[in-house]
Amino acid sequence: MEITELLPELITKLAPTGPLPTTTPAQLAYWRELVTLREPGYLPTDYLQKEDELLELLWQKRPLVTLEELDEVVPGLYLYQGDITTLQVEAFVDPADPDLLGCFDPTHPCLDNEVHVFSGSRLRETGHKLKQAGKTPLASGQTYVNLGHHLPAKYVIQAIAPTVHGVLQPEQIEALRSCYAEIFEAVTKYQIKTIALCALGTGAANFPNELAAKIAITAAKKAQAKDPSLKIVLTPYKDLDLNLYRYLLTDE
Repeated sequence: MEITELLPELITKLAPTGPLPTTTPAQLAYWRELVTLREPGYLPTDYLQKEDELLELLWQKRPLVTLEELDEVVPGLYLYQGDITTLQVEAFVDPADPDLLGCFDPTHPCLDNEVHVFSGSRLRETGHKLKQAGKTPLASGQTYVNLGHHLPAKYVIQAIAPTVHGVLQPEQIEALRSCYAEIFEAVTKYQIKTIALCALGTGAANFPNELAAKIAITAAKKAQAKDPSLKIVLTPYKDLDLNLYRYLLTDE
């Protein structure tokens, strides 16, 4: 089936009473909104099969980025400011919510939204099953390794960065360090050789940018020194973080 056939079917299953937009771009935007707003729970097999088809077609149209196209600042450590979900790496880090259910605000331009939309509904369902089993919410500083499903990456490492309100506390610093420590423990456990790291904590979580950059770069350099075959792509969203990362990577 084509995208133009799949979208109306998927929309109708998620919103049986309508409305159904008339153009393909409007239908795609509406389907994304419905997927983001949808509470976790049972999804029929036929919906998931058609969603699989749709996502395969969408990914055929999304350009992927290889390591060879990136800026290798120092051996094994790269910088990339762009859509982390399009990187051809084995794993990438998602700044997740403690319940691992994704962002339910379709207007919010967060990485977690992109991850859940383009991985498919199974990612949210995994979070739902973990919650039902009492394994979530995760605490600040913890991570969970999930499958990437339709994403180019085999794994999505969902990390709970500390949220800072007011004065930064020592336990919040340790929580951010814990995130990176757990990430690189997973890298070893799952024999991951290429990973993309977003700048944890420096968005809505309000962690101080310079300290967050130092923690991230220290952890990345340590992991790469331990395993020189490991390729790490640092993917800061803000220009400030990009400049801090570049400075810290080259400042010897």
